[in-house]
Amino acid sequence: MEDGNVFMFGPMRNLDLYIKSMKHLLEYADSFDEIYAMHGSFPVMNDLIEKLIEGAQLIKDKKVEGSPVNVFGSQAVFYKFSYAGFRCD
Repeated sequence: MEDGNVFMFGPMRNLDLYIKSMKHLLEYADSFDEIYAMHGSFPVMNDLIEKLIEGAQLIKDKKVEGSPVNVFGSQAVFYKFSYAGFRCD
């Protein structure tokens, strides 16, 4: 979880599982105010969880358009939101 670019392309990446994981984390959001992510800004506030779920769901439902990008020699699609970006298959 971060406010930078979430990499959701390549092997072992699954947008459905990401959404499920973020929803599980959201169940505990009242227990903390800040999250110290491995990448991006830190700390980020716990309200970012809902935003990331929303963005991932919009991508899954094909309700947003992305731009093709090359990431480390692999083709992906970049979806940019005000709170984070997603790089997906």
